[in-house]
Amino acid sequence: MSFKLVLAMLPFGNHVHAPPLGLAYLKGYVARDPDILVRIVDLEKLFFESTVINKSENEYFARMSSSDTLAEISPDVQGLLDQFIDLLLAEHADALGFSVTNYNRRYTDYVAQKIKSRSPSTYIIYGGRTFCFRKKWRYQVTALHKHEFPFVDCIVKNEGEETLREVVDTLKNGTVPRHCLGTSLKIDDTFVDCGDRPPISDIDTIPFPYFSDYDRSAYLGDFVRIKFNRGCPGVCEYCVDSDEMGERVRIRNPEQILAEIQLRIQEGYRKFQVSDLCANASISQIERLCELIIAAKLDVEFIFAQFRHSPLLTQKTFTLLKKAGFTLIAFGTESFSQSILNAMKKGVRIETIGKNLKDAHTAGLPVMIYLMVGYPGETEATFQESISFITKHKAYISGVGHVAEVVICPGSGIHEHLECYRLNQESLFRKPDIWESADKKSTLEWRLTLVSRMQKHLDQSGISLMVHAWGGTPSFPQSKLHMLPKTSTFFKRYISLLAHPITKVLSLKIPAPNHRQKIPYSARIIQKKLIAHKNSFMLKIKNTGKETWMSDHSLRVGCRVYAAQDPITPVLELRQAIPEGGITPGSLFHTEFIFNKTLSPGMYLFKFDLVVENKFWFEDKGSSPLTIPLQVT
Repeated sequence: MSFKLVLAMLPFGNHVHAPPLGLAYLKGYVARDPDILVRIVDLEKLFFESTVINKSENEYFARMSSSDTLAEISPDVQGLLDQFIDLLLAEHADALGFSVTNYNRRYTDYVAQKIKSRSPSTYIIYGGRTFCFRKKWRYQVTALHKHEFPFVDCIVKNEGEETLREVVDTLKNGTVPRHCLGTSLKIDDTFVDCGDRPPISDIDTIPFPYFSDYDRSAYLGDFVRIKFNRGCPGVCEYCVDSDEMGERVRIRNPEQILAEIQLRIQEGYRKFQVSDLCANASISQIERLCELIIAAKLDVEFIFAQFRHSPLLTQKTFTLLKKAGFTLIAFGTESFSQSILNAMKKGVRIETIGKNLKDAHTAGLPVMIYLMVGYPGETEATFQESISFITKHKAYISGVGHVAEVVICPGSGIHEHLECYRLNQESLFRKPDIWESADKKSTLEWRLTLVSRMQKHLDQSGISLMVHAWGGTPSFPQSKLHMLPKTSTFFKRYISLLAHPITKVLSLKIPAPNHRQKIPYSARIIQKKLIAHKNSFMLKIKNTGKETWMSDHSLRVGCRVYAAQDPITPVLELRQAIPEGGITPGSLFHTEFIFNKTLSPGMYLFKFDLVVENKFWFEDKGSSPLTIPLQVT
């Protein structure tokens, strides 16, 4: 019996630089059965080439951070999604599988619900990053299934290949699955947790990812993604990714990795992005792989690989990596305070970190690190320890991927061990994250000052903040955004009513949506991150009026960006929703705008305001928005 499975991933959760890896792995695994036809529909290509995006990288990135992911779907995107629905239905698939992420979830739900209503017999399967949980929290998937995805027939938890194969094999034989390890199933009107499936122990038995359904020419990068392992040997407390594929790390055979590299070379690739959480999960494996690549004289380049600090990393290892084609080593260092590293359960000594940085630098490898500040227990003293270490080792650090305020995520190790942390639990798991310590010494505002101070120290030390394109490969910045000085003519011309934009609180009388009374509010910028390709503003907004702002998707916080030469027509618009439950009088909330749109050099105005969707911006009714001039060079 022939059975057709179509796999798809809605844009916004994928990277437009290279084909996604997950669906390619799933196809390779399930398609081993000759009676099952598996097809990947390349919605990324269709989205990127549509009239909505028109092959514009800028427009694509702007859409990724737009309000479409948080609020109503804009008419042009809805029209495009309707085309996707028609396209998927035309495949006449017996089952449709969707890879779901936090970015594409709303669009995936729109498409899946429409398909289910038009073709009830089509079996809908969800999987992907949204449903990858540590073992302790996996029971929550069935609750999510019941309350948020009731139109979905099956949700696959964590690692997907073997589970999807069993589900499809059951369907192929004419039976609807009623039990399958690793799933949450909808059986009639009941949602059943079928338990966990053990991860595939020998990952060398998994076929290579199958990329032939993707149109390579539609992607912006000239690289392909590859994995050396599954899982991570680390147990970092802040991380929610370490259990993505199972409870333990599994290592691929170096000879098998080499065979995959040689296959990709035949397909026309020579650049690889290593997508592991930890590329050096096995030192012997990665050294052997390098030796094989060198012996085969392969002309390849590994443009990115994430490493974990280890005393087993030696000068020999880094020299082999360099000779094999690695061009950038990234370390998730996070902190240079031993007490904070211990609290994070990083399992590394400061001395080891210093040696790793020096050895990699000596081998001729650019070294990038990631940093976090404000981890629970962080103090001024521990922060200064990190500052001091950077000062002493700056010659070995080529760049910093990011300086992030610590976010406490549901499902993380911190969440699992809350009893070990003195936290105000009422402040946890908000969007954006506003957690605070029980003694209220660690607040979002304080952590953001640490971010600013660390960035300033890096700048003074001559260490660049790296540019992160959405393809995931960092590079050194070529352009910067500059906050204009208060004395500039441009500043005086456009925001004469605004004092210093970082500290001034504006009290604005705004027409209410019903036009019968005014809604006062105050807005304050509490953080700005101005790095090419990754620019953001964190705002604190307070309801200073007498009525509650309802979270009914009509009232939102918005931002319009204007070129200086045309302050009438915005070049970019973004929205953020009011938190669920609304904002009562006197209450405040935080929201963040992330600008991933690459702006051409020139002068711009960033205007933050409230907006009644599909009706008016408050500025249109005479209010004065929070306005910040920026110069792109």
